[in-house]
Amino acid sequence: MTTVSRDTKLRARIARRLLGLGGASEVLVFAGEERPWGEKGVFMWHGQEGEGVLAGVEAPRIEAEPAPRAIAGLLHAEALAPHSGWPTIGKSIF
Repeated sequence: MTTVSRDTKLRARIARRLLGLGGASEVLVFAGEERPWGEKGVFMWHGQEGEGVLAGVEAPRIEAEPAPRAIAGLLHAEALAPHSGWPTIGKSIF
């Protein structure tokens, strides 16, 4: 899983916490890009996202590798050993 928009590390920690609460702690979470590529404007961050989700808990672990590098590595591995396909959610850049 990757996160985008402004404070991507915070969003990744929120995602990690919610995945853990949902019983999916095996899912890797990577912090993505803070700003859009090739489009004018900025991602929205209203400030209340995840309010209280991380309160009173140790900061959930997220992957150290930036999302774009992790995705590139996965795509390279895919080229070497083809998979049935990659699901996408949201706008595709490929």
